[in-house]
Amino acid sequence: MSFLYESIKNYHPVNQQEKADKELMLRYMEENTNYLLRENQTAHFSASLWTVNRERTATLMVYHNIYNS
Repeated sequence: MSFLYESIKNYHPVNQQEKADKELMLRYMEENTNYLLRENQTAHFSASLWTVNRERTATLMVYHNIYNS
């Protein structure tokens, strides 16, 4: 499986909701090869992040063509 799958598999949930979500995500990944693609009409994985320097005094801003923002 993928790095993402292994990362989720190795994650230790902190509560029952996270445990249920983890199991659901792993099962979904096993049953759907296109879990990262928008063409998957049921659902797909996506991610966001906030990047800052070590001092937390600057951040990286990215322009997004799709949302014109």
